[in-house]
Amino acid sequence: MSHNAHSDHEPHDDNGQFRIDDPSAIVDGKSIAQWTQDWWTWAMQSDADRNPSNDPTGAFASRHNHGDVFFIGGVPLVANTANVSESAERNFRVPHDTPLLVPLINAFSTLEDQADENQELVQFLSSVKPNSLFLNIDGRPVDNLQSFKEVTDFFSLGLGRKGTAIEEFAQSVGTSVVGQELTPTKAAGYYVMVEGLGRGPHTLNFGAATTNGFSVHVVDHIIVG
Repeated sequence: MSHNAHSDHEPHDDNGQFRIDDPSAIVDGKSIAQWTQDWWTWAMQSDADRNPSNDPTGAFASRHNHGDVFFIGGVPLVANTANVSESAERNFRVPHDTPLLVPLINAFSTLEDQADENQELVQFLSSVKPNSLFLNIDGRPVDNLQSFKEVTDFFSLGLGRKGTAIEEFAQSVGTSVVGQELTPTKAAGYYVMVEGLGRGPHTLNFGAATTNGFSVHVVDHIIVG
């Protein structure tokens, strides 16, 4: 079971359809920022050919995704995001009574000096257009998304392994991470923890954009059960 702190401004369905956890919530013993560390490890250590964020159908949404929080996939990772629009529309099932971590837009940095990683993520966050953030659940918009910014501490993504999403990304920028401990790593972005969705079909529609022309738009048709 999860334990969460809620704020007065967050959406709450009077019929118990869903609720949005406050960005400062503790969910099953972890802050949301700590859950985002696990999200990145899940995404980057996935098999490159079964990457939930590079999945056009939702077939891999549940792969290695059976913890206390269900991770929602994002969009494919690219090194140069300028003027890139990434979108996906997926169909998959999620377990009932499990919080969903939804990544509106996010970024990470690894294997660099801590000062450089800090600076990269500050620049990324400053590039996100606040008014571009959106999350609609069954057609209902979630408000105040500018307050859902999460920044991790430094952490490890684990060991670089062949055939993983992180190894494929490293190859795309002309390097290799195989056999290396992927630390220091740091990540930042806008994430929403959703709880209480009732059994049956729901639609998540989310994304954001940055000042350099990068945009994210994901539509997930989910069945809770």
